[in-house]
This record gives sequence, structure tokens and C-alpha cells, in this order.
Amino acid sequence: MAIIKIMKKDNPFLQIDKTSIEDERLSWTATGLLTYLIGRPDNWEIRLSQLSKVKKCGKDKTRNALNELRNLGYVHYFEIRENGKIKETTYLVFEVPTSMEKAKNLIEVSNEYKILYKPVKPKKPSVSQKPKNPISVNTTSENPTLIIIDSNNKRKNNNKTTTKKKKSSGGFLENYLKEKNLNINKKIISSINLKDDEIKNIINFYIENKESQNWGIGALVYMLKNNNLFTLKKSSPKKEVKPKAIVGFTHKLDNAGKVVKADSVVTKEEKKISAIDSLKNKVYRYLFKNKLFKLSSEIEKLSSILDLNNFISSHKIQLA
Repeated sequence: MAIIKIMKKDNPFLQIDKTSIEDERLSWTATGLLTYLIGRPDNWEIRLSQLSKVKKCGKDKTRNALNELRNLGYVHYFEIRENGKIKETTYLVFEVPTSMEKAKNLIEVSNEYKILYKPVKPKKPSVSQKPKNPISVNTTSENPTLIIIDSNNKRKNNNKTTTKKKKSSGGFLENYLKEKNLNINKKIISSINLKDDEIKNIINFYIENKESQNWGIGALVYMLKNNNLFTLKKSSPKKEVKPKAIVGFTHKLDNAGKVVKADSVVTKEEKKISAIDSLKNKVYRYLFKNKLFKLSSEIEKLSSILDLNNFISSHKIQLA
């Protein structure tokens, strides 16, 4: 008795819902990948390394297509954990877009396991540093030059930055100071950049008010460097102080009525003022020598030897 064996082929056809085929959001690559996954048997494992070898797409394009399907709800990825440790990972593939909640309910596990949904990680935007406003320039040389204008409006040519230097107003300032019999260090003059009218206004303002405000040359330097006029102090009426003695060699009448020379006498107040001015001048010379111009404006406020000594010690000024 003969045994008849019938050789039956497996069904080579695949019946699939056409929703994904007509979904305009899906790329051709993602549509093809979904069709391939639906045609796999149950409990078939999805491995990215294996999928990338099935078609000529490569690993990156295959991963992008799989993430595309996950983002649109055709594929969901879950982790099954026990006491925080991953026990199993599961991909669920659907013919039509399905919510994550419905997909999660299809997984059956015991109570000691937890099901965690793993969304697709968003891509970090790639930052490309492109020069702003590139301008190509035709040159006669064999190697043409590209000039780029940056955001600070500085012109860059062959990686060298060329900026226009500001013209110093030192020439006019120096001449005008000489005209007004004022003397300022040349280094300070070269650092000042003001218009001619601004220089005139500041110097004239200084000359008009320096005696009433008790200003030194430091006040003028400060106003020129900052292009700013000091606020005038209200002068309080001064009490008349009668001198205790005559200053310098003067004449007087003796008992007989004859004109004779008096002794040269200097008051204590004048000695005090002379000592303060002398100490101030020493401090000014030190500040200008060491380019400490900002401190010069503070000296004008000091009116006693004690204040000057405190200023000298606090700023560690060493006088010769």
C-alpha cells in the first residue's frame, strides 16, 4: 500500500488593512517596514540589527522608519520590569493606529511585574554655525577672497579683523588747554575723544566754577573723560575771618608816625591750607603716574590732612 504525501505550499499571500498604505503621514520606508512586520509570525522578535539587513536601507534609516511607526501609533514598545529590573521588552505591531492604553491592555502579566511604556526619544536639534550674510567678492587673484560680515558689523577678511580707529581729539584739546593756561598729562589727552564744542563747554565750565567749587585739575580730567559736568554745590555764606596777623612784608606806622616795615608773619590757617595743597599735589602726581585717573575726583572732596592721610592709606598710595 502506497503512502501519498501532498506537498502543500505555505500561503504566500498577505492580507492587510489598507489604512497604512493610504496614510499620507507615513513615508514609503515606514509603510514597507510595517507591511513586513505584519507578515511576521506571532512571537517573532524584532531586532534592529536583523531588520537592517533584510532590505538595503541600513541601520539608521531602519531605526528612523521604526520610530516613525511608533510616533504614529502603528507600533508600541514596552518594558516589563520586576523590582525595577528589566525582564522583557515587547513590541506590539498594529495594522491601524492604536492608542498606547489599548496596546498596554493586551499585555498580560502577573501582579509582581510592571509594564512601562517607552516613547520615542525626541531628536536633539543640530546646531549649525553658519556665518551671517556671506558676501562673495570677485578678485583678480587666483585665490578669490570671501568676506564675511559678522553680527558686530566688524569686517573680517582672511581671518583678520579690520576696524576703523577713532580719531583722537588730542590736538584741539591740547591747544585749547594751552590757551587757557591749563596743564594735563599728554597720555590723558590722547585718551579723550570728544567733539570740539564739548571740549570748550567743559573747560569753560571748569574755569568759571573752579574757585567757587574748590576744584582741582582732577575735576577737569574727570569731566573730560566722562563727558559729564559736575553738579554745582550751593555755596553757603562764609563768615568773615579776621586775620590774626599781616601776611608778608607790609608797612605800618610806628609811635612817632613814621612808616616802617612790619615783620613777615604767616597765620596758622594759611599754613594749614598750604600743607593740604602740598599733600594733594603729591597725591595727584602719584595718581597720574600710575594711571589712576578715577581716584583724582575723590581728592577734591577732602579738606583736611586727616582725610588725605586716610585716603592715602586706604588706597595704599606710596608717596616719595
